[in-house]
Amino acid sequence: MVFLNIDEVKKIAAAGTNTDMELEIKKAFLFACYTGLRISDLENLAWKDIEHNPLQIIKRQTKTSAKVVIPIKDSVWAFINDGSIHNHEALVFPLLCLIKQSRNYYLLQWMKRVKLDKNIGWHTARHTFAILSLENGADLYTVSKLLGHKDLKTTQVYAKIIDKMKRMAVNGLPAIEMTNDPDKVVTS
Repeated sequence: MVFLNIDEVKKIAAAGTNTDMELEIKKAFLFACYTGLRISDLENLAWKDIEHNPLQIIKRQTKTSAKVVIPIKDSVWAFINDGSIHNHEALVFPLLCLIKQSRNYYLLQWMKRVKLDKNIGWHTARHTFAILSLENGADLYTVSKLLGHKDLKTTQVYAKIIDKMKRMAVNGLPAIEMTNDPDKVVTS
């Protein structure tokens, strides 16, 4: 499973774009990193699916028909909201539908320019959302509901990754030998 850490997400956020298509791909991918939406839900996300008080997405998932309610961070809203009044039925990311057959190609090309050495696809953003949420204290049940999973077991794969990351973090700490002489503590 491929996912991004927060530094990689920040690198994407800071990367420049050369075309409207690259900008839309960047916005859609980052939006997915912070909402967990699948590409199928991103491409049909309309402005009517976003409530403003509180700021959240309410929609039925394309894949499962499950209704999801996903809060939106103000900072994430800021990069999709251009300040104009949108047609309620209009799509938030209209260019994604225009390039449906080549959206993976465009994403891969842009990620090469960003210089992330991972095999990044659209589902990477969904995995990233789950991992970052768990790393930042969300419980498994909450993440499961945000992702629209029908079964908690589907979400448990992310918990296993977090457990592995915790072990790696602890194992990466320098070793220490304890002695009774404070001048002779050895680390390696």
